[in-house]
Amino acid sequence: MSLTVQDVIRVLPRSSGPEGSTVDGLITGNLNQKVQGVAVSFTASHETIEKAAQLGANLFITHEGVFYEHHGSRAEKELKNPVILRKKEQIKSHQMILYRYHDGPHQAVPDIITHGLLQALDWDTYQYSHLKYACLVTLPEPLSVQQIVQHLKDRLDLPYVRFAGDSEQKCSEIALTAGYRGGSNIALPLFTEQRIDLLIAGEGPEWETPEYVQDAVNQGSPQSQILIGHAASEEPGMKAVAQQIRDHFPDLPVYFIPTSQVLKVL
Repeated sequence: MSLTVQDVIRVLPRSSGPEGSTVDGLITGNLNQKVQGVAVSFTASHETIEKAAQLGANLFITHEGVFYEHHGSRAEKELKNPVILRKKEQIKSHQMILYRYHDGPHQAVPDIITHGLLQALDWDTYQYSHLKYACLVTLPEPLSVQQIVQHLKDRLDLPYVRFAGDSEQKCSEIALTAGYRGGSNIALPLFTEQRIDLLIAGEGPEWETPEYVQDAVNQGSPQSQILIGHAASEEPGMKAVAQQIRDHFPDLPVYFIPTSQVLKVL
């Protein structure tokens, strides 16, 4: 069966925002082009684009922006940056069709990206509930922050995480937030209204929630935050997107391409 880009894209949950408010959509190519194979990744980096081309995929679905910012609105002079120009040439040489898929999975109910993280941690067998920007999980028995850190490293294959709070604190009520949702506007209501012990987030401003939990610890009310990294928190959800496409089109080659660890600790 011959499939077009439109055929593939229409099976994915769409953004529910007002017209023109979403960053989702085609970056290169057109909806009527034939699809030979699909690559899905957290980001369309030089490395992941090359891998997609090697696998024979010509439709690349990326969660994050291609040219290093969220809204895809760089000024024309910025697009003449030599790194950007070489990347555009790479995309053109491989005749890669790029589709940004960010808002749709986050606005699905439940959030596909957050639920993917829950499943990757093997916590979907526990009591949990989804809020708009977080997933609340109750562990069957309390674990220390240190034990939870080790679980995160093992399940997500992480070389390191960052944390603020008390590493010996026993936690049973946990909130998961994927991506850039570790800031105080999301975190503080989770701590105060949902009474969580621990927030596991991708990333967030270092001077907001980490400072809050450190003050809480120093006041004798232990609370903690673990930052696992933006990509690490969202890759499981994009892997779920790849599986969704695979389920709809079992004869179409569909590949999930993980990203390498960009930020390293020296």
